[in-house]
Amino acid sequence: MKEWIQKIAHSELVRNSAKLLTANVVAQAIGLLVYPILTRLYSPEDFGLLNLFLSIGNICLLISTGEYRYAILLPKNEEETISLVKLCFRLVCSTSVLVMLTIPLVPMISELFRVQGLQVVYWMIPIYILVFGIWEALSKWHLRRKEFSILSEFQVVHSSTSAFSKIIFGWCGFTRLGLVFSTLIAPVLSILVYIVRHFKSILPLRSNSRYSVALLLQKYRNFPLLTLPRALTNTLSDSLPALLLTPIFGLSSLGFYTMALIVLRPIQMIVNALYQTLYENIAAKKRNLSTIKSTLLRVFVQLLLYGIIPFVMLMIFAPSIISLLLGENWIQTGIYIRYLCPWFYCIFLSGAFCFIPELFNKQKIFLAIEILFFLLQIGAMLLGVFFRNIDIAIISMSIVGTLIICLQLVVYYKTIMEYELTIKTLHDGK
Repeated sequence: MKEWIQKIAHSELVRNSAKLLTANVVAQAIGLLVYPILTRLYSPEDFGLLNLFLSIGNICLLISTGEYRYAILLPKNEEETISLVKLCFRLVCSTSVLVMLTIPLVPMISELFRVQGLQVVYWMIPIYILVFGIWEALSKWHLRRKEFSILSEFQVVHSSTSAFSKIIFGWCGFTRLGLVFSTLIAPVLSILVYIVRHFKSILPLRSNSRYSVALLLQKYRNFPLLTLPRALTNTLSDSLPALLLTPIFGLSSLGFYTMALIVLRPIQMIVNALYQTLYENIAAKKRNLSTIKSTLLRVFVQLLLYGIIPFVMLMIFAPSIISLLLGENWIQTGIYIRYLCPWFYCIFLSGAFCFIPELFNKQKIFLAIEILFFLLQIGAMLLGVFFRNIDIAIISMSIVGTLIICLQLVVYYKTIMEYELTIKTLHDGK
């Protein structure tokens, strides 16, 4: 047992995960520690406006790269990889310009959501798409090159800048724009720091390539055709409370729900670190036709065991914890967290494995699952709207999310077993 533990501790997967996880811990800790301050500077309506802004921005951001960013990890040669990074840059810039052309329609969009404050912040969305879209491509580039220290540094700088700028704007009284403007300032400054410190690391991207845009678009067409619709459906599902409930229940209710999602911050901290290194590790093993079952099963069992007690405790004590940390005015957030805990636990269990559909060309079946999830989430939201009760909507969302992720885990397992059977047949044939 001791030798087994030492072997795991010294494995490349664990070391790389530890680098990103450490950076994520620092970044998320900074973000989380300022919330007791932010909730006393900003109102639930302010957080609701931020959620609406991010919901619109993230949908456009997702479309901007056509999900070609995930293809950056797949080529066997560096020249093709560089061409894919450049392709993502072009797509992001084009999308940003197209969204900018919709600015004259802002009054109509604001009226649709019954949120006049959206007119003040909408112009920032094209910049948000441009900055984050470029970084999404660069992060996959550095992930492929195993430059985990660069990714870690960006996370810490981004989180620190975002947290402290929100505090400064709040103290200065710019509460209407403070949260959204900080969300934009943070990535801009982080990328400037990144360019200054790591300019040499992006010099290879200047090289010319024999791969044409048309060739890359065709070769990796499954990403926009299958991966993008699945991811877009998933993002739309996440954005449903902002897009569907805001006109009915207002920004205040959305603000309480938005704050409940802070629980996802530490969850994503762990999941993203595991996802990035696990994706690279499993992709390399797949290229070499190596077994992957034991690695994935070990990670899943560890997540299952480590997560159960914290989530049960959170479900029991969430209202008291939130009231103590954020103030009594935010106790409704604690109640929402209690409703959402089963779903959060399932996200914790499954998030690190969400690369499996792309890696094994199973996009079609997972697209079908995401569409089902999206439709059921709409049903959950409409149930709350029908009864004019947002609690019913959130509970229904949690139930639907839990069931869908369980279904995804089953399909993940079947996909892995099919791969294991294939490589066993190949090895036996030799």
